[in-house]
Order: sequence, then C-alpha cells, then structure tokens
Amino acid sequence: IVGSERNSRHQYSLIQKVAYKATGFIVDLVIANSREGALFNSRELNVDFSKFRVIHNGVDVERFFPKNKIEMKRELGLKRDEFVIGMFSSFKKQKNHKFLLKAIKNLLNEYRNIKLLLVGGYLTDNVEGSKTYFEEVQELVQKLDLAKECIFLGNRNNVEDLYSACDVTVLPSYYEGTPNVLLESMACAVPVIASNVSDNK
Repeated sequence: IVGSERNSRHQYSLIQKVAYKATGFIVDLVIANSREGALFNSRELNVDFSKFRVIHNGVDVERFFPKNKIEMKRELGLKRDEFVIGMFSSFKKQKNHKFLLKAIKNLLNEYRNIKLLLVGGYLTDNVEGSKTYFEEVQELVQKLDLAKECIFLGNRNNVEDLYSACDVTVLPSYYEGTPNVLLESMACAVPVIASNVSDNK
C-alpha cells in the first residue's frame, strides 16, 4: 500500500489526523514530491521517515518550451513593452495572491508599464474556501486600484503559451511541495520569483 503527500507545512484537520493515525500502520511506502514535504509529514503524522520516498515532479518539455514572447503577448492583446508578471495558481489562501497584489501596488510607484496575469480559477464547491478567497482577491484588486493592471484568465488549457507571454512568474505561497508551475515556467525560459518554502529553493 502506497500513500502520497504533496505539501509541507499543511494544516491537517482533526478528521484527517485521525484517519492517518487509523491507517498509517498499513502503509508500506509514502511518496512525497519534496524532501521538505517528506520530513514534515513524517513528523506531523508520526510515520517513520524510512517509509518515505521522494520523487520530484517533472515537466513535459515537448509541451513546455520557449516560444516567441512578442507573439504570445500580442495574442493576449498586450503591448511588447509591457512588463508581464504571471501567477499560475488556483485560488487558495495557501498561494498568497494578496501578497503579490500589494507588491505590484508598490512597484507602480516607480514602474507604470506592468500587467499581472492571474491564471487559474477557484475550486469547485468552494473547497478550502476557494471561491470566497477568489472574491476577496477581486475585492483587494478594486481596493488597491489595480483593475487596469490585473488580467484574470481563469482556468486555461494553453498555459504553455501563457508562460511565454510573461517576463517573470511569481509564486509567493505559504507552503508547497515541488510546484509544477515553477518547473513549467523555467522550462519555458521564464524566470521565477518564489517564496523560500519547501523545495522551491
């Protein structure tokens, strides 16, 4: 029996902890996608670390590769001289969109030619309060007067093109495992700014 863990510093509910305790003894191996995630979950769930194996996420480089930035910007109606910051993430508090919005507001004191692409949607049935959080993010955009700078693209099936429209991508998450979006962005030759959590570094 093989278990799976994808995050470090995740806040488990009481029900989740009880379920893990009740079933942990029958698990032969646990696959984690980051070393930090394996260490955290071993401590948090009281599972011997020897049962963990780390298999980092990978990237399909036949899908994610550098494309013509000017052309990708044009397809989104963006100007070639606009500095495009991308955040590719579903709307969950973990991902910390609000921090990025406040940072953008500060950047606008010196730089005016900024666009923020917000790629991703909220989770169905308001799982993890996702829809509520999405609405809070939209309210903050209005409060900070960033409506002209922010482009909400929702869930897209052509993210490989959208990465190439960006000059940089940002992921200011509170916790992660090994995020696909960082690997995908780098595979598209787009530099990443990410919070120093888990295996982001």
